[in-house]
Amino acid sequence: MGAFLAGAFAFFWLAAVWFIQQSVLAENNEELRRNNFCSEKQTQATTATEVNVRQETFFKNAEST
Repeated sequence: MGAFLAGAFAFFWLAAVWFIQQSVLAENNEELRRNNFCSEKQTQATTATEVNVRQETFFKNAEST
């Protein structure tokens, strides 16, 4: 009887750990998606800034000539 209870406890313990890990992995995946979205927005902003700087430089050079 003791071995049965130990085995049952171990099974339930493993099942509980598995469910907890699944929820943690889901949270981590969502965080990675948010980080990816923010990185894309940051890349777009950096690109827009670069284009703006190039345009300003072009117009300053055009005014100088």
